[in-house]
Amino acid sequence: IDVPGGTLTLTTGDLEPEGEPIPLWEFVGLPIVTARIAGVDYRMFFDTGAHLSYFQDPAIKQFPEEGMEPDFFPDGGDFVTQTHRVEMSLGGIVVKLRCGTLPQSASAALTMANATGIVGNELLLNRRVGFLPRQGALVL
Repeated sequence: IDVPGGTLTLTTGDLEPEGEPIPLWEFVGLPIVTARIAGVDYRMFFDTGAHLSYFQDPAIKQFPEEGMEPDFFPDGGDFVTQTHRVEMSLGGIVVKLRCGTLPQSASAALTMANATGIVGNELLLNRRVGFLPRQGALVL
C-alpha cells in the first residue's frame, strides 16, 4: 500500500517489500499487531478502514490531547471521542498516531480478541506499507 505514491499492489504471489517486518496474527480473520506503548506491549487490530486509531487503556491520558473527533462504528453508530497523539513502536518503527477511545458498546470485539486498541489508516499516510497476511507480516 503506497499512499504517497498513489499505488496499491495486489498479487496472489509473494511480495518482498523493503522495510521492517512486524509479526501479524489473525483473530477470526482480523489482523492483529503488537504495539509497544509507554513500555508495555498491547495487542491491537490493524484496520485500514479506520481513520482514527484507538487505545482502550487509561495510559492514553498521559499523551497530548489532539481535540474531539466524530466517528462511526458499524454496530454502535455515531460517537465523538477525545483524541490523543500516542507514541507507539511497531517492531523497530516508532510512530505517533492520533488515538481515541471507543464507546463501551463498540469495544466488545477488542475484549474477545484480548486486544487493547486499533491501529488505523493514519499509519499508511506517509510511508509504503506491506500488508502480507499470508506471510504473517506487516512491513513498515
